[in-house]
Amino acid sequence: MIRNILLSTMLSLRAHKLRVFLTMVGIIIGIASVVTIAALGEGVKQQSMELANTTEANVVTVKHTIAMSDNSGMGYVEDDFSFSKADMRRISRLDGVQSVVPDYGSNGMAMDSIDVNLDYFGAQAYTMMVPNKSENHILYGRDFQPSDVNRDMIILSHDILDYGIVVEDPESLIGQAVSINGFMYEIIGIKEPYNWEDSNLLNTGYTWEDAYTSVIPQAAYNTLTRSKPIKSLKVKVAEGMDNERVTMTVLENLVEAYPEDEGVFEQDRSNEQMMEEVNSYINGIMMFLLAITAISLFVGGIGVMNIMYVSVTERRREIGIRRAIGAKPRMILLQFLLEAAFITFLGGIIGLFLGYGIASLVGMLLQMPVFLTPTIMILSTSVSIGTGLLFGIIPALSASRMDPIKAMYEIENLPLAIEKLTQTTLRNVIGELDLDECLTSRDTINAKLRNILDDASNKWGVKVNRVELQDINPPRDIREAMEKQMRAERDKRAQIIDAEGTKRAVILQAEGVQQKQINEAEGQKQAQILEAEGDAQARIRRAQGEAEAIKLVTQAIGGTKADPANYLIAMRYLETLAEMTSGQNNKVVYIPYEATGVLSSVGGIKDMLDAGKVLKG
Repeated sequence: MIRNILLSTMLSLRAHKLRVFLTMVGIIIGIASVVTIAALGEGVKQQSMELANTTEANVVTVKHTIAMSDNSGMGYVEDDFSFSKADMRRISRLDGVQSVVPDYGSNGMAMDSIDVNLDYFGAQAYTMMVPNKSENHILYGRDFQPSDVNRDMIILSHDILDYGIVVEDPESLIGQAVSINGFMYEIIGIKEPYNWEDSNLLNTGYTWEDAYTSVIPQAAYNTLTRSKPIKSLKVKVAEGMDNERVTMTVLENLVEAYPEDEGVFEQDRSNEQMMEEVNSYINGIMMFLLAITAISLFVGGIGVMNIMYVSVTERRREIGIRRAIGAKPRMILLQFLLEAAFITFLGGIIGLFLGYGIASLVGMLLQMPVFLTPTIMILSTSVSIGTGLLFGIIPALSASRMDPIKAMYEIENLPLAIEKLTQTTLRNVIGELDLDECLTSRDTINAKLRNILDDASNKWGVKVNRVELQDINPPRDIREAMEKQMRAERDKRAQIIDAEGTKRAVILQAEGVQQKQINEAEGQKQAQILEAEGDAQARIRRAQGEAEAIKLVTQAIGGTKADPANYLIAMRYLETLAEMTSGQNNKVVYIPYEATGVLSSVGGIKDMLDAGKVLKG
């Protein structure tokens, strides 16, 4: 069953990869911010502890205090008790003790140091003095040589040049002398200043304590401290030994050595308290910054809750089907919780690596160490999963408590949903019709409503077969508007019909005139055609008659030597002359000059006729 739930969860998330990634963005930013701040804060804490343990590693400071009472109650304060060299030799022989050095009440953290005042021609300077034990980092001058063991020489810290002996040329101090408690020491070198931004100095063994202490040979240091009381002892515990057990052994030895002493020998935990305060301060800053970055996690959680609500809404039908086939509410709850937790878990893993990368980049730019501890990794992953479970529980409960019937049909109140859907659809359908059609197109409205309601309610498990609109009763102002519109529509239709009739009459009248003119033109055309055909027929007949006459004339004069053409021309002239003289108002008759020749041919006609007669006789 769990396997099926996990498989269903993975398939559901895989189906919406982009949405899942966008949901993870808030978690990624939140976890990345937390990891970045935690890694940088842990780095600062580790760096401070390394600095503190550079010279105080496995070192236990033992001091003497005396009990005193005041108004605030019983307390312990340091007194004038001084340890002896015999105490140092005795303690150094104890099991687990590597070495013992005196502490003369220096304010520094060096294991063997004293605070002194230097005098250089009236210029006063304060420094912490330590005996020479190793190589020094020299900026000006030189370091100690084996021949300098028993000589009164000193190497100054660089901070003296800033706060005590101020000179233009530091090298001019080389070979000069300074006075310390009446003893004169030759300056042979000046140390390098400590660069806080250079983290590589830790790898060279050069710490800030080395930079801020002045160094003299061991013999000169013993002479300088001979008259100083030993206020406490710094016991270095051997490697592999338990600090607490060795400390108890040292304290018991001191109590046995001073049985009548009224004071108390105890371990000086001031350095530890200081480190605890520093760590507490760093932790406070980290918690404040983490509280600010937690806002992004809260925003990311809200995004997870929102997307889970969307998922529940989209999968209502799936939830209903699963519930219908026997899935229990706790299984639905578990599936949605797993989806939310997986989204935030994956976002937390991505944010973890992203945060470490950002922290590493910041550490590289600011020269700060970065530590990604298992605690940070486990905490960030747990926070991311917890965010998914916290903000996913409400949508998961909503899904598990869903009514399977309502979930399957994807509706909670079916009658109300159909009523609201019908109202909305009816407004849309009525809005598409004219006011007149609203009262006369009931069947159309019913059909549209049925189709729309059937499509919309199909996924609800409802089949709409018939919709009957009982009555349409609009408000009074709507009815008045409808009546005005109807009157306007009737007037409009009357004017349109009248205009259409006038238009049709004019068109018909124009068409009648046109047809009349066409008919008249056709009649004239036909008459002219017939007249032309009659004239042509008459001319043909006349031509045939003339041809026949010419033929007869030709036959008649065929036995004579006369020319038939002259006969015919003469006959034409005579006919034309008759027409010219037939007018009643013609007083003058014009005869062409050539007509005289024709007249002469009249005699020729007469001769032909006479000849014809002779031949007949």
